[in-house]
Amino acid sequence: EKIEPIFFDSETYEENIGGKLNARLKIAKAATSFDLIVNLPKLKTHGFMGITCAGKILFGFVPGIMKAQCHLRFKDPVYFADMLIDLAKYINPKINLVDAVEAMDGEGPSSGKAFHAGFIGISDNPFEIDAFLSESASLDERRLYTVVSSKTRGLVDPSKRKVLGDNLQIKGFELPQKRSTATRAKIFDLASRFLTAYVDFDRGKCTKCYECFRSCPAQAIGRDERGYPYLKDDSACIRCYCCDELCSANAVILNYPWLLKLLSR
Repeated sequence: EKIEPIFFDSETYEENIGGKLNARLKIAKAATSFDLIVNLPKLKTHGFMGITCAGKILFGFVPGIMKAQCHLRFKDPVYFADMLIDLAKYINPKINLVDAVEAMDGEGPSSGKAFHAGFIGISDNPFEIDAFLSESASLDERRLYTVVSSKTRGLVDPSKRKVLGDNLQIKGFELPQKRSTATRAKIFDLASRFLTAYVDFDRGKCTKCYECFRSCPAQAIGRDERGYPYLKDDSACIRCYCCDELCSANAVILNYPWLLKLLSR
């Protein structure tokens, strides 16, 4: 039977994905269009998260340029990993089939080198198989943020794990060289003004509940002489959009800069 490809950028919707961060993301409609999702990741290294496997690969459901916005919103690796875990739980793939016949180690995800691991793994739990593979390769879990997050949140339990098949040992698999998170954050700070929406407020809808004012982690929102909220300091705004997520009156307006509109075409 013919397999029909689906382009994730063409049909999207915004959704609060719940979980630990309770963040709202733009997601491909395919996330909720099928009875069952089969996840087909490669085992690869990743400069930011350590590895890309069953958990992180589901970030692909966030379309196009919106991935850059997520990186800008969740700049801290622990915070970013929690977002990925929340998204993976929301997508909820029932089958996770990891291709590690030819994997990638070193400076992934795009400049690594081929690594012959020679196996295929399958699990109904994307977090469990990621943790199992990292343990099999004796990787430093302090650098595997999604693995640490899933274990901390009780999504992985090695004591209840049932492993069928060969005793797997992956030798010589190398993680990327550790990169400076501070340097990465500075780069994204420079890009944030051109690639993320800036906040404004619709006074006609605003009820002056001040939830946006109270919830702003950067304290970038003020109140004018009539009591309406406004963005008092755009340079302080970290583009987390908590104000937009928590506004029950839909009074927060997200204005997209011209460069972001151009790249989104």
